[in-house]
Amino acid sequence: MTITIFTGLVKLNKNLVGTAVVYERLAYFLDKHNFKINIVVPEETDNKIENINYYKYNNNYNKKLINQSQLVIFGAYPPLAPLKYAYLKKKKIITYLWSIAPIGSLEFKDFKNFGKQDKLHKFIIASYNLSLQYSDKIFVRSEKTRDLVLGSLISMGKANLKNYRQKRNFDNLIELAPFGIEQTKPKKKTDKNKNNYTLLWNGGVWNWNDGVNLIKIMELISKKKKNIELIFQGYHNPDKIYSVEAKKTKRLADKLKLTDKNIFFPKEWVSFNERGTYLAQTDAGIVTSPNIPEANYFIKTRFYDFLWAELPIILNSWEAFAPEVKKYNLGVILTGQPQKDAQKIIKFSKNKKLQAEIKNNIRKYKKNMSWQKGLEPVINYCKNAK
Repeated sequence: MTITIFTGLVKLNKNLVGTAVVYERLAYFLDKHNFKINIVVPEETDNKIENINYYKYNNNYNKKLINQSQLVIFGAYPPLAPLKYAYLKKKKIITYLWSIAPIGSLEFKDFKNFGKQDKLHKFIIASYNLSLQYSDKIFVRSEKTRDLVLGSLISMGKANLKNYRQKRNFDNLIELAPFGIEQTKPKKKTDKNKNNYTLLWNGGVWNWNDGVNLIKIMELISKKKKNIELIFQGYHNPDKIYSVEAKKTKRLADKLKLTDKNIFFPKEWVSFNERGTYLAQTDAGIVTSPNIPEANYFIKTRFYDFLWAELPIILNSWEAFAPEVKKYNLGVILTGQPQKDAQKIIKFSKNKKLQAEIKNNIRKYKKNMSWQKGLEPVINYCKNAK
């Protein structure tokens, strides 16, 4: 059986960004189950998986690939032409929603005027609804996201009595397939300064983050404890796109004279395959976000990396992953108030016993979080597709 995966605008190269990893993992494990896999990407890739066929997006050739396929897989931002064509040709369509586009795109505010952003957002909403309508099966990363999408399916009349009678939990329409964690632990290349306590922000600084508040926290920390440092590993992203929030974050760090003192912005993006080196040489993973739907509903991909490296996770109370951190004692939950949060981080940096306890909790928590297990529902659906 042949499966074609469309990544949309998501590039699959050595500078892999965030949720793009799911396309590679899907291709890898589907290939292991003897499916023939095609991946359609927006540009040539320098990071190919053996046995996988890679194609650059081309309208005419897309149709040929779809005609040859029994199953077609799309992501959170599907390219509409191949989606419509796959539906027209009555192909089985799978949508893996690593994000809910109408929510994630609310923060696409790098426009000169509201009108342009509003036009794009309305297009994204229409695309999202169309992908739900055309999909034979939808997979999501978390229960919270599942509830959100189920609401959309109810509104459009797809979660109806007929589908309910087939499966009373609607698993015939939508199912959980969470992200996984690599099974080999990242390795250190060099020993870090043991006197420093290093916090790692290991993803991009996007508009749905709150880097400015973290700079304020670090300023307060610098006045009380000199050995706590912060690294913005993903500030310089491979596409050289700097969000409004990224610019504000760097500007404030410079203004407070914290850049290269206790806050560092590496000059280049760290490639996906080398990110483990940074993770292995730090003491805790951190990200701060405003209290917005993007944070409330979606588990940030970087949290999986923190678990992979067994780093305590420092995050805001309104993050989707915060209940797990609290329940299983996997890190520190921030309040959003710089004074209180600075004290929390300082106190935690001194508590070696608690740090060791949290690392042990993370080892237990992540034990069954493999990619193979997480994507098993997708693989099983493909096996049973007719």
